[in-house]
Amino acid sequence: IGDVGAWAIGQLLAVAREPVHEVHLSHNRITEQGACSIFEAIARCKRYPYHMDRSGRRDTNGLTPVWLRMEYNCVQWAAIEQRLESQQVRWCAAESRDGWGPKDSSPMVCVHSSYKNQKVEEP
Repeated sequence: IGDVGAWAIGQLLAVAREPVHEVHLSHNRITEQGACSIFEAIARCKRYPYHMDRSGRRDTNGLTPVWLRMEYNCVQWAAIEQRLESQQVRWCAAESRDGWGPKDSSPMVCVHSSYKNQKVEEP
């Protein structure tokens, strides 16, 4: 889907009727530009973390992050981590969708811990 598709998914996450619980975007030739589009759209819309009514881990306010898989794209994470921090995107990595931390305050996004496994070639 590349960066244009990643931008569109970021917009969908921001305006969907209900908060999106999981997004699997592995193997889609997304670069830093597309990754930032997704994370920044999530931060701007202020819908995440979302209120979870079903079973699953929640923080003390009943909130949980969107679960995101982005391994095997073309993202150099070290190049965008400072940008995400400056945009106040609260995110973490974990082995499972309920493995996020800190326990008392949900991040906006939890990515699978394999997110740093990326392709070497550019799209």
